[in-house]
Amino acid sequence: MIKTIDNFLSIEDFKKLKSTMFDNKHFAWYYNDKVNDEDGITENPDNYLFTHVFYNTFSNSDFFYLIEPFVTKLNMGSIVKIKANLMMKTTSQQIFKFHKDCPWDFKWWTAIFYVNTNNGKTIFERGEEIESRENRLILFDGRLKHAGTTSTDSKRRILINFNYLNSEIK
Repeated sequence: MIKTIDNFLSIEDFKKLKSTMFDNKHFAWYYNDKVNDEDGITENPDNYLFTHVFYNTFSNSDFFYLIEPFVTKLNMGSIVKIKANLMMKTTSQQIFKFHKDCPWDFKWWTAIFYVNTNNGKTIFERGEEIESRENRLILFDGRLKHAGTTSTDSKRRILINFNYLNSEIK
């Protein structure tokens, strides 16, 4: 099951998050030369993105306060990783390889939050496609293979990826 929730954050929380993440002078993005573990560098050297790790074993970011409404609202039991992705505009839409964010066989959760509206998508191996709409969150069993795409209509596609255990939406 894939749950889609539009207008996930309050208007105030969303505006604060978006304006901070789009601030080119103060919000740090870091270059990665592969999109996910399934996208090998040698297979397509043009696949790259910029990331900002909010949490990986511990809080890695001075901007973790932006994520606190998600932690509360999703009732995250144990956080595994929270990472923002920024993909640059491409002339044609690129689809990345299907993957799981973690290799586990037991049930865990993935949530993807779209910071801006664009024609990029999240595609599931089972066939579902979710459009990138600002302030939209999708929640699904982390064992479902999914893939992202680039966008062709926006300078950048920004989303936040959450991986965690024990979820109940409040």
